[in-house]
Amino acid sequence: MKRIFALCSCLVFATTAVLLSSCDSATTPSAGSESKPKITSTIVGVWHNSEGAVEVTFNADGTGISRTVKNGTSKFSSGFVYEILSEGNLRITEDRAIDVEFLKFWLSVDGNSLTMVNKKSDTTTFERGPLSPSAVNVDTTTIPWNTAITYGTLKDVRDGKSYRTVKIGSQTWMAEDLAFDTVGAHWDAMAEAWGYPWSMAMGIDSRYDSADWTSTDRRKGVCPAGWHLPSLSEWKTLIAFAGGDSTAGSALKSTAGWYDNGNGLDNLGFRVLSSSKHYGGNDTLLGTSTLYWASTATSSTTSSWIASFYSWRPAVETGYGSRESGFHVRCIQD
Repeated sequence: MKRIFALCSCLVFATTAVLLSSCDSATTPSAGSESKPKITSTIVGVWHNSEGAVEVTFNADGTGISRTVKNGTSKFSSGFVYEILSEGNLRITEDRAIDVEFLKFWLSVDGNSLTMVNKKSDTTTFERGPLSPSAVNVDTTTIPWNTAITYGTLKDVRDGKSYRTVKIGSQTWMAEDLAFDTVGAHWDAMAEAWGYPWSMAMGIDSRYDSADWTSTDRRKGVCPAGWHLPSLSEWKTLIAFAGGDSTAGSALKSTAGWYDNGNGLDNLGFRVLSSSKHYGGNDTLLGTSTLYWASTATSSTTSSWIASFYSWRPAVETGYGSRESGFHVRCIQD
């Protein structure tokens, strides 16, 4: 499967389209003094991936800058260091956000495209030159709300942000993804929300991203007061009310913004937006999926339950997700 990547040094984890950061500016690290093959003019310059609205600049001194674009404006950027392994073959050697050992690029024979390959053999192609001025991400403000729904309002006193809420069956949910900024969270510019590793979403020590967690108690976690991270059981209650596993995705997804017209009906006002999730050091194509944490741990010390929405299917999948991944949060009322 094709993947889209950006490089960011402000995060320590990654999530399925472009790797974004909340940095307003970038600091390019030193390239170091170690000996390396000569950097040639065939690599130096600006490259872009239009699908992901990503632009990467390779400088002649072995440093570089990556940036992502939101509505035509550069919003997120970071510095990195790279080295030439051989003519037309380079790798990123310094970027705290990703497993740099596996971020390698190959120049095409004609010199007009760079193909990036990761350890899973996923590829992303960058073309020579800057992004087109029309390169934009989905503007979530244009995605309609269900006018037949009477929404409530939740104000998060921690930062003053307000969210719509919606009653679905016996449950009351946030009708928007949580956008509470906290150190270590990952900004998803497409959905205009934050992604969190599981321990952060749960409000527990980060060691539990790779250690046993046996408690089944309700966890407020990163949610506002009076709300909590939903358990797997609470997700399944929602899914059942929305028509069951095989069709609930259509009922709960937004009516616009999903890749290849994989939009939903938003019958219940839950309005799941497509996003640019980041996990395992990789990003998937913009708009293909959105993954949410549950508070329920699996039998593995490195994974917990998630609810997954995809552009290409009407179902909602519940499965395992790596705890270090930056998935989204929908809070449910206590």
